Amino acid sequence: MAKNSVNILFVVSATVGSRVLGLLRDILIFASFGTSALNSAFILAFTLPNLFRRLLGEGALNAALLPTFTEELEENGKKSAFIFLNQVITRVLIILLIIISTLGLTLFAVGFVPGLNDRWYLGIELGIVLLPYLVLVCLAAIIHTSLNVLKRFTLAALSPIWLNLSMIISLGIFGVYLAESSIEKITYLCSGVIIGGIIQLVLPAILLNRNGWYPKMNLDRTKRINELTSLYMPGLAGAAIYQINIVVTRFLAFHLDDTAVAILYLGNRLLELPLGVFAVAITTVIFPSLSKSAVRNNFKEFNLLFHQGVRMIIAITVPAATGLIILREPILTLLFEWGMFESYDVKQTMPIVSILAIALPFYAIGAFTTRGFYALKDTTTPYRLAKINFIVNLFFSITLMSFLGLIGLAIANVLASVIHTFSLYWIIGKKIPSLNFGNITLSVIKIIFASFIMGYSVGLIWSGVNDKGLDPKLAAMIGVFILIPSAVIFYFILLWATRFDELKELWAFIVNVLKREKLKEGN
Repeated sequence: MAKNSVNILFVVSATVGSRVLGLLRDILIFASFGTSALNSAFILAFTLPNLFRRLLGEGALNAALLPTFTEELEENGKKSAFIFLNQVITRVLIILLIIISTLGLTLFAVGFVPGLNDRWYLGIELGIVLLPYLVLVCLAAIIHTSLNVLKRFTLAALSPIWLNLSMIISLGIFGVYLAESSIEKITYLCSGVIIGGIIQLVLPAILLNRNGWYPKMNLDRTKRINELTSLYMPGLAGAAIYQINIVVTRFLAFHLDDTAVAILYLGNRLLELPLGVFAVAITTVIFPSLSKSAVRNNFKEFNLLFHQGVRMIIAITVPAATGLIILREPILTLLFEWGMFESYDVKQTMPIVSILAIALPFYAIGAFTTRGFYALKDTTTPYRLAKINFIVNLFFSITLMSFLGLIGLAIANVLASVIHTFSLYWIIGKKIPSLNFGNITLSVIKIIFASFIMGYSVGLIWSGVNDKGLDPKLAAMIGVFILIPSAVIFYFILLWATRFDELKELWAFIVNVLKREKLKEGN
């Protein structure tokens, strides 16, 4: 358990750096393009490689590869495990080459269809440019999974940093100083995506090579490959439905107007800092241990790990969602009201942020619970629930957007997420009767109580600051640099007062991160 805490701390620290750089990247992109059709087209085009990254990289394949690679490693050793890995990579590479060829030809053909809105032609052109990133990021994700099994979390956790740095340098330096038009700027940004993808693949491949792996084409079909396929296919279907859900939502938003995709994307991006920093980090590190517990039929340990992960995720995401709703205006004003992104855009984005923030805890718990099913080698249940979730989200989206527009799409996403998460949580409890969810009830009550008191207090203070007639940027700085840290401290005090179980571990993460930063400064 202590070792897991250390690994979670490292992944958290690396993810913090990645999310901060990702935030700087988005600030730069929105300052350069605002909520224009060009920005919406880029976001839609970037959705395609990310769709397949989830299907053939870190999503469904990762969930199936991790337990099978772990078993091969424990039963037959590292050499055999790497042979199995080459068999997987060979098959995925062939599939990826077929996909990008098909997608490229399809997009090229659609580009000649007359009568489409200009933003659709922009999206098609950028989609073709970004297709090579699809291959790079999917192969990189497979290698990252292997490194995680070998307890080499470093480069896998740092991977998004290389992409963000590459995009920031390409747009922030070359785009700003060399580009003479917005089209040239977006071209530099796309180049940054491709370069970042190359770095994401090459660096972890070198590390895996130093651990004994040598890349080699291998189409041999083995018992382990058959097992992987049997696990992967239902998971692929489930992940495909989930990702298609995202794509459909963005296409529906793209249909509404030039700005809708950019605003919806920005709202979701603000959720990713708390979601990625702790929720994804906890899931990433605990999932291998859950898999090992399930393989060994040690369900007592499985239950302890699962409950610990859920409690910690709730303890982070509920107050984060509360704070985001209350302080959405100063956050958006300070971070994004620059260049082409103006105060009007802030006002347009605020209600979307508030609605999406409600779903933050449900997103995190749903993702973690899905990994719980995968650890048990049950990919069928998440697949079936994903199908239902897709239908629910599509129904709510089409119904609500018809008279509420973008706000209707956001509400639809929240409703579908809540229903999906409760379904997952209830069914895994039926699957493992010893998972007594009554054990976390008191913890959840403490978290909600502390979050409510914290949120109410911060809301009153922000209202007072906002009424002072200060310069918007100054007021936003007070909201972000004073109220947010104060809210975090106050929240921890409230958890301490209620004797929350995981308080010591949560506090240890923060203290150790600070210590690590001081050591870096000293060196």
